[in-house]
Amino acid sequence: MKNASFRPLRTALLLAALLAAGAASAARAQEAAPGAGGQPATPDSAGRLPINFENVELPVFIKFISKVTGRNFVFSEKVAGPVTVVSPSAVTAEEAFAVFQSVLAVRGLTMIDDGVVTRIVPLKEARASGSRMAAAPAPAAYTTRLIRLEHVNAADLVPVLGPLVSREGSLVAYAATNTLIATDTGANLEALTEVVRSLDIPSHEESAEVIRLEHADATTLADQIREVLTTSQLPRLRLEKEKTPASALRIPFKIVPDKRTNSLIVIAGESDRRKIRELVAGLDTPLEPGEERINVYYAKYADAQALVDVVSGMLTGRRRIGAKQAEAKGVVGTGAALAEPVSITADPATNAVIVNASARDYATIRSLLESLDIERAQVFVEAIVAEVSVDRSKSLGFEFQTGGDIGNGVGIGRASLASLNAALGNPASLAGLILAATSDRTIQIPDGQGGFTEVPAQVALFQALEQDKDIEVLSAPTILTLDNEEAKIVVGENVPFVTSRGVDIANVENVFTTVQRQDVGIKLTITPQVSEGDVVRLEINEEVSAVVPSEILDESQVGPTTTVRSAQTTVSVADGRTAVIGGLISDSLTRRASKIPFLGDIPLLGRLFRTDSDAGSKVNLIVFLTPHIIRNASDLGHVTGTQAERFRRGLSQREGLLPAPAFDKRLPAGPSAEGDKDMPGDRFPEWPETGDHAR
Repeated sequence: MKNASFRPLRTALLLAALLAAGAASAARAQEAAPGAGGQPATPDSAGRLPINFENVELPVFIKFISKVTGRNFVFSEKVAGPVTVVSPSAVTAEEAFAVFQSVLAVRGLTMIDDGVVTRIVPLKEARASGSRMAAAPAPAAYTTRLIRLEHVNAADLVPVLGPLVSREGSLVAYAATNTLIATDTGANLEALTEVVRSLDIPSHEESAEVIRLEHADATTLADQIREVLTTSQLPRLRLEKEKTPASALRIPFKIVPDKRTNSLIVIAGESDRRKIRELVAGLDTPLEPGEERINVYYAKYADAQALVDVVSGMLTGRRRIGAKQAEAKGVVGTGAALAEPVSITADPATNAVIVNASARDYATIRSLLESLDIERAQVFVEAIVAEVSVDRSKSLGFEFQTGGDIGNGVGIGRASLASLNAALGNPASLAGLILAATSDRTIQIPDGQGGFTEVPAQVALFQALEQDKDIEVLSAPTILTLDNEEAKIVVGENVPFVTSRGVDIANVENVFTTVQRQDVGIKLTITPQVSEGDVVRLEINEEVSAVVPSEILDESQVGPTTTVRSAQTTVSVADGRTAVIGGLISDSLTRRASKIPFLGDIPLLGRLFRTDSDAGSKVNLIVFLTPHIIRNASDLGHVTGTQAERFRRGLSQREGLLPAPAFDKRLPAGPSAEGDKDMPGDRFPEWPETGDHAR
């Protein structure tokens, strides 16, 4: 009972002692850090506060941190002991809270966040899930110090200085301000601070240096050096990533390539700059002959862009770039037979293929280019287009007219009036054998305009006509083209065709016509392909068109009428052989009879009452094609000489009075030693001064 009666008294005395100690500590804290005893010190313009405490009680420091951070803390009487915090400069609220965490860790305390409040309990109690255990007495002389660095990364010094911190002390890096937070005894902190100041010296300060390159490409070398140095520092970066926020990580060097001067701008510490100089010295060396990555292949016969398109198809996973970058396309890819990625670009101006690849890969690509870049054969095609049109017509018959007055009118009787009308209007328009008879008496026929026209009262007409019309169109176009290349030749006229007619709404008398011009004549399109055994495969499209007069349509209104003869086919012909395509196009026969019923059917006598006409027409189109394979300059010279001789003979026969042009037909036995620079037979015609043009 005695002990029970004194228990409230002991409790009251203990609380009084704690309050007195707290008041003394608060006074000391007020002297050490203004604002720590009552309200927090006023922050400066940057939001920083002084945080210097010397031997203040832990509850007082907790109250200071509560006011700075706005947190609510709950702790028991076991949370006690003197605290000393020294910071040469003001800190932010986050830095102050980090210092507070270090102070608690040194004293074996930790925080448990319950939402509204944060409980401060011994670490062992927190690990025991609420079982209350007495905490070991904390050292009385532990101090927390903030050491801000200027030249060295704070995270780099933590593993270096860790062995210097006592077992109960702690050392962490705050990457946001490059600051070390150290908690230890005063003697250890002084020694630790001296070591840090010795390491954080200007000799390790990053500086800029320009390294000029003589052989290597600045951009490529910069990428390679970055990769090497980053790989070598991966362990340090992983350790730094575990202890610092990802946003605060940084690479301790920077390399910027300058393309204009082909130089490297290096910003790093002396150690890293020395490594970079060593790497540059080993890599910036001249390549051995044949090891250059940029190679130019000048195409001799093939088109450079066509070669790029073919080679790009051999590259697996190719990626196209720039369809029209400086009028050139590029291809980048990696193939199964290539060791590294390559890029291929065509330069149309020089007909060259630019290859960016290693020496080994370029050897593979060059072999492929040389296999494709070969002289292709040419094909000279002679075409003869023959069109024969035959028209036959016969006309035989009688036509008559008689008329007379009937009271106040006129009565007329006629039979087969086609030629009779023309004879009455214009007798000279009739053709053939014409016999006509008329009477002296005339009759008047109203002309529909208020007047009258006098015509013979009796007229009889006999006509016999036979017409033959033969049309022959003969043309011989020739054309020379490369193997597998389409060639087209057009010989004719560009004729306008009416496509639409219209009137102006404001002025209906203003009629406008839209026309479209089209080629009318001979069109020959050929695509040859030379096959094995000197056989030429020909894709042929032949068209022969002409403008013909129309008796029905008005050409000024609807445009001209054309006839079209065309043939489209594919044939295989041996070198120098002739193939015939085409044949009979049309064969028509038209019979016409004009007669008086019943009377025209009377034998013999019926001829007086009828007119018969027959018309027949045949059109034939035949196309002859003869291909000649030209493999070298000698073959070309032979063909040129042959065509020149034909031209000379034709001109001599047709003109007669003019001397024909003389062609130099001297052909060498074979290709010249100059690599066929002078094409045989490729001479311009020269007109001789005398009439003797035979060679």
